[in-house]
Amino acid sequence: MNGNDNNGQPLDIIVQGMPITKGSVQPWRTKHGKAVSVDARLQSWEAAIRGTAVSMMTASGLKPYDCPISITGEIRVPRTDKLHDLPAWQTAKTSGGGDLDKLQRAIGDALQTTNSRYPGRNREGVITNDSRIIHWQISKRYADETHPEGVYLTIRPISTPELPDWQPATPTGRTIHDNLQRRRQRLADTLRQHPHDRKDTTK
Repeated sequence: MNGNDNNGQPLDIIVQGMPITKGSVQPWRTKHGKAVSVDARLQSWEAAIRGTAVSMMTASGLKPYDCPISITGEIRVPRTDKLHDLPAWQTAKTSGGGDLDKLQRAIGDALQTTNSRYPGRNREGVITNDSRIIHWQISKRYADETHPEGVYLTIRPISTPELPDWQPATPTGRTIHDNLQRRRQRLADTLRQHPHDRKDTTK
């Protein structure tokens, strides 16, 4: 790992509130012609995540992670009987909570440090950049008495060798996967036997 990994220490983050998605935008709504989120609550939700995460990081004596990280946890969304409080595009009409990938996008953006040429737009974070996230394991579940609406996350430094390689789960997938591996192996063997046949990409 390079950069700060906080000596391998994890960080728990618990943020209460209505999880808001990020990704649905409305173009040309500002005087500069920029796309803006269709949900005005997004900015407040990201600020809540950022503020809570930074406070919990500071209380733990940690610094922003500047290394590959894994984020695991849960996003607790309103139960069905509360869905009338949400706009239709976010409730997914019947199932609730919005798209998981858009919920995660809001989390990732809120956790990262923002460095802007405009001082007023600089934001603290718990990771230097959300591209440092190499592994997500997040479930979307309904809120209950023990887990109110919000996000329950753990950030851990991680290295690529710790992650298992993808393995096919079906006969068709195994056949395609095995054929690809055999093809790559034949190519590697050919290049070893005839190194001068390798295409010169410097020209």
